[in-house]
Amino acid sequence: MARLARLLYLLGLLLAFGWRTLAQWRRTGDTGLRLDAGPPGTLRWWAELLFVAALVLGLAGPAAALAGLPPLPGLDHRPLHLAGFVVTVAGIGATLAAQLAMGASWRIGVDPSERTELVTGGAFYRRYARRVGRFLPGLGRLAG
Repeated sequence: MARLARLLYLLGLLLAFGWRTLAQWRRTGDTGLRLDAGPPGTLRWWAELLFVAALVLGLAGPAAALAGLPPLPGLDHRPLHLAGFVVTVAGIGATLAAQLAMGASWRIGVDPSERTELVTGGAFYRRYARRVGRFLPGLGRLAG
């Protein structure tokens, strides 16, 4: 199971940072990755540090299992499992709320932008908006 967890984690990293970066670079000539963390102690610096820590810690569990490290002796894991379950359920709720807020903000932001495009782009923009989606390909096309 630890091998499968590690492989899935690495596949996720490869897709997120390999394939998407390559696709971005081929389309725009720029990877979009900005690795400058800024001066130590700034918000950008902390964000970069926590991001790297999350990547490393994501591999720690499967790596420990593959190395054959035993669980901590005498530790009752049930409270940890319960805490993990509570955090997961709370995280799902928070994620759902965040997704709804993001969707609303996109919708609110698209309307004024689209009105501007309709005025400045005219018939060209109308043809384009009927063909492509606002948020995802084919989703949110301009009505005909």
